[in-house]
Amino acid sequence: MNTSHCPCCRQQLPDTTDLIVDEASGTIIHNGMAVALPPTEFDLFFALFKTPGRVVNKEQIYQNLYWNRHGDADIEIKIIDVLVCKIRPALAEIGVEIKTHWGRGYSLSVDPAKREAA
Repeated sequence: MNTSHCPCCRQQLPDTTDLIVDEASGTIIHNGMAVALPPTEFDLFFALFKTPGRVVNKEQIYQNLYWNRHGDADIEIKIIDVLVCKIRPALAEIGVEIKTHWGRGYSLSVDPAKREAA
């Protein structure tokens, strides 16, 4: 198993080496199991995936998803919570979890023991 540590605090980071992410199709593969996400949900996942072991706050995720929609009053930051709730069940099926850090944001966790059902 590949272990890496944060260069700042030396905390062990999660091992995501067995996680395959296809940006073109919005597909995530873990231990032979795949899930395809719609574009916005995939972008939320990817914002967390590219910062393993780190908490990403809702404002950062919001900016990542809606950077080109400045001043759009119809899109509120609460949408991040809604999107997280929508994709959690699909990711759980393949052993990937979005963890909530109350008052701070979200992080990605990969369960190395999750295996494809026989």
